[in-house]
Amino acid sequence: MLNIAYLVLGLSFLNPNTSLPWINFQQEFLAIFSLFLLVFYGLKEKEREKFKVPNGIIYTLIFIFICVFFQYLLGFFYFKQDVILFLLYFCIFIIVCIISYNFDLKILNLFKSLIIISLISVFIQLLQWFDFQSLWLRTSYFNRPSGNLGQPNQLSTFLFMGLYSLSYIRKENELNTFIYLCVSFFIIFGIALTDSRTAWLVLFLSLIIVIFRDKSEIKYLLLKITFYIISIFTIKLINKKLIINSNFEIRNLESLRLYNWNQLFEAIIERPYFGYGVNQTTLAQSIVSEKVKSVEYLTYAHNILIDLFLWFGLPIGLVIFTGCFFLFYIKYYCNKELDTYIFLILSAFIVHCNLEYPFTYAYFLIPVGIILGSYYKGEFTKINKIYFINFIYIVYLFLVILCFEYFLLKKQITDLIFENRINNKSQTYTYRIIDALSFSEIYKFKNYCNVSLKYKEKEHFENVYYRYPYGRNIYLYAYSSIYANNIDYKLKKYLSYQVKDVDKTINIMSQKVANCE
Repeated sequence: MLNIAYLVLGLSFLNPNTSLPWINFQQEFLAIFSLFLLVFYGLKEKEREKFKVPNGIIYTLIFIFICVFFQYLLGFFYFKQDVILFLLYFCIFIIVCIISYNFDLKILNLFKSLIIISLISVFIQLLQWFDFQSLWLRTSYFNRPSGNLGQPNQLSTFLFMGLYSLSYIRKENELNTFIYLCVSFFIIFGIALTDSRTAWLVLFLSLIIVIFRDKSEIKYLLLKITFYIISIFTIKLINKKLIINSNFEIRNLESLRLYNWNQLFEAIIERPYFGYGVNQTTLAQSIVSEKVKSVEYLTYAHNILIDLFLWFGLPIGLVIFTGCFFLFYIKYYCNKELDTYIFLILSAFIVHCNLEYPFTYAYFLIPVGIILGSYYKGEFTKINKIYFINFIYIVYLFLVILCFEYFLLKKQITDLIFENRINNKSQTYTYRIIDALSFSEIYKFKNYCNVSLKYKEKEHFENVYYRYPYGRNIYLYAYSSIYANNIDYKLKKYLSYQVKDVDKTINIMSQKVANCE
């Protein structure tokens, strides 16, 4: 059962299938299904009346739930989707940590799975590099081979996890040095093919960790230092000389990140005490864009600390950060040589969290949770088995509802596309979890003469635009404002990012509205 769970988890990294409106839904489904198998394995492996739950997890769980509960009571959320999805993914991470802490999940088997999936991913990269076409392969990301994950920085981090898993197994089982080096350099070649800037930072941090933490003989330490230096230069060489048709436009987009961070700092200053609510980075960016123009809108800040401060405010964000820092560096820190490689795996993930948002994907949270749960060192509290099982039941009930609503939304969108039922029928199902996504997707088929706009629901369309600030939604917001006879300064400011002559555009829209009456 355990090996099947790891196989399913591995498939979440290799599945090439994607589809809108949730591109990585199938990958996430496989990862969460692997968690279901892990829970089933743990509960069947050993019968026990009580579960040990690390105190750090209990305190974090209670504190986060209290904060989110008060945010909900205070009306921070325009849509239930933001708060429910945050709590679901947070609970998934907590569950996998607890299961791993209580049962032997044979972490060596997990590391072997990471290595095998890494090797397969690099092979897929090579096929993409040579422009091999297949239904089993995703398209390269701006001509940067990224495996079936579809995102080069994500693949880079995953390959580092596989690389350090290989180092762990070498120390644990005395793996042959020649095989170890061959496999290592093959994985490093894959890292180089991703052309990831994140890889440079991970390699630099890894070098520092190895220097200060590795207790092996000096010759092995020097070999590892040389290994990392060669890795850096290998990546540079491959990026400049060998990658075919490398696209530099994406680099220009990545350069905008500092501009976006500056804008998000303004958003933090705007609401420093209580934030904007969990998962509402886009909302914060939309609100502050009245003062600082948004060049591109971000679902997440591409920095976990900025997201924390945006979601919870500075005081609570600092408390959460301090608690996580304590847990990571005190409860997981050990002087054993093998733990250096555990530290490297977690460090690669944390570096990526400060440049993007891998913490929002179940296929990253689950292996990281297994590792953290297995290596946690600290006091714990015993809780009755029935409480933990009921907690799992509640989480999976919401996950089932989420899957049902997603497939229903996907079917509804398909019907709108192929049956051309535009604006003629109102939706009959009220989405409970993915309400924001459903509004944004279905409104793509609405126009300014839609009946719903005639009810002058300006506030609703404003909320949809704030959550998904894209071209279509700003126009629906504008049309609803015209129906409500309320064109304010904020709306004109937002429209100015879409059109050159705002007043002329509003006049044209007003005439169209008049013709609809």
